[in-house]
Amino acid sequence: MTDRSPEALRSWAQGRLDAAPLYGLLGIALDDVDRGRVAASLLVRAEHCNIDGVVHGGLYTLLADTALGIAARTMHAPDAALKTLELATSFLDGVRKGERLVVCASVVRATGRLVWCEAVMAATGTDGPEREVARARSLNYVVPATGAPTTPPAGAPTTPPAAR
Repeated sequence: MTDRSPEALRSWAQGRLDAAPLYGLLGIALDDVDRGRVAASLLVRAEHCNIDGVVHGGLYTLLADTALGIAARTMHAPDAALKTLELATSFLDGVRKGERLVVCASVVRATGRLVWCEAVMAATGTDGPEREVARARSLNYVVPATGAPTTPPAGAPTTPPAAR
């Protein structure tokens, strides 16, 4: 993909999501995609909720990881493979059935092999204003192409755990 316009990036990202049935099953929608920036959302259904009647924390994290990962990928070639090295989610409030859970992710810094991203998650409903419900951050690694020399991220151990 040589066209890096928001429309082309959105089409590319939607194609990636469509190729993995999980996202459609959960009802995740891409709302906006641009270089280094992604907004995604889902309408909360009963099956998204835990025993306390609010969205399960794993779903917050999955939605955040999806948006963070796509934002990171927009900074590199479309065929580049990225892996999440670190992912943290801070939960601020619960989200209930019928509300829309929205994530806005952006790239904070990108280097040759590493991409740092952060996201803010909000809930919108029919009975109140939008409210912040979580924050997330990730560190993503750009995997070298097959046959390319492998350089571990700075600070990573250079010997396998069994040898230490």
